[in-house]
Amino acid sequence: MRVILVNRASTYTQPGGDTVQFENTYKYLLKLGVTVDKAIGIEDLNKKLSKYRYDIVHIFNIQTFHESLLFLRLAKAKNKKVVLSPIFWDLSASVVANILTKMKLPLYIGKVLPKTIIYNLYLWLKKKGYKEAIKELIEFSDMILPNSWEELKIISNFSGINFKILKAKSIKVPNATFDDSEQCDNLFDIDDKTRELENLITSLKKQGYKVIAEVARISPEKNQDSLIKALFDYKDISILLVGPYSNEKYALLVNKLARKRGNVFLTGPVNQNLLKTIYQNIDAHVLPSFRESPGLSSLEAGKFGIPIVVSKYAPVKEYFGENAIACDPFSLKSIKQSVLKALWNFKGTESLAKQVSKFRWDLAAKVTLEAYKIVLNLNNSTNILYHQE
Repeated sequence: MRVILVNRASTYTQPGGDTVQFENTYKYLLKLGVTVDKAIGIEDLNKKLSKYRYDIVHIFNIQTFHESLLFLRLAKAKNKKVVLSPIFWDLSASVVANILTKMKLPLYIGKVLPKTIIYNLYLWLKKKGYKEAIKELIEFSDMILPNSWEELKIISNFSGINFKILKAKSIKVPNATFDDSEQCDNLFDIDDKTRELENLITSLKKQGYKVIAEVARISPEKNQDSLIKALFDYKDISILLVGPYSNEKYALLVNKLARKRGNVFLTGPVNQNLLKTIYQNIDAHVLPSFRESPGLSSLEAGKFGIPIVVSKYAPVKEYFGENAIACDPFSLKSIKQSVLKALWNFKGTESLAKQVSKFRWDLAAKVTLEAYKIVLNLNNSTNILYHQE
């Protein structure tokens, strides 16, 4: 069996959650002895498919639909089996939030707006062919690897393809967290800031501050501005915003709010090893995002047994059970109350750590390998027990 994994051309220049999933799938498949290669973008894929014989093309991330569709069509033209990790989510809340931010309107308006109607209008105006591309990718893939059944339901609703039909050719492969037993790969080429950040957090705690963090790129859908606004009068809470800028205009807004409130620190991007230091020293992690499935940083933080605040626009139950606090990202009051509960009135950290510890990249890779075997008729057993409930 020879497999090639393929992701968008900007996988490393604009890293995101799909970058982490792509890299760890590759890393742990190698550990299982699979002959696996990587391709970044259509030119790289075409070159490698022309040079080597592959049995499976594994495509990541259908949100970048123009590229993903090219991957699918090229693979099928060369008679390859296609496995698909969709990394797909309902973007209606995110789109509405972006529109309100650009119009400088308060986000709470989004609670009453018809988000689905607005999103469909946005797709018609800005992303012609998106729905058709998603449907083609789903229909012509030989196997789908959703990270939750909730994700598959959303794909079903969006594409119009019956959920039972999709589930019949799907195996759930949940997202995962890094392995404590080894060093994490440095996916981001950033100097080690460990000592500096450790000293900062230690200093803040010595001064009596509670320290929370949001690990995410600085962009409207991650909602950092609302986190600052929600806690504007709670100056005894220090806020760390950890991640690269992906929207310069929004970054200026967040920096302006941070200076006005005070006690807000933007660290820039950090590597995965440094994230461990942050998670081990903060009091809570907050991700009031408009789109997550479920949010790799929430999983990572939960593994360290700290309270996590997540968005209600995520598959909360499948990943966290009752062990996470879900907020409405359109509501400053909801974000504020969720953070305060996480810091002063949350008792589920041990059960959260236990729940999240089940989501491991090595197990995810084993399920992925079993999926490959089924696609190639090398293993007729579908008795895959890893979180298929």
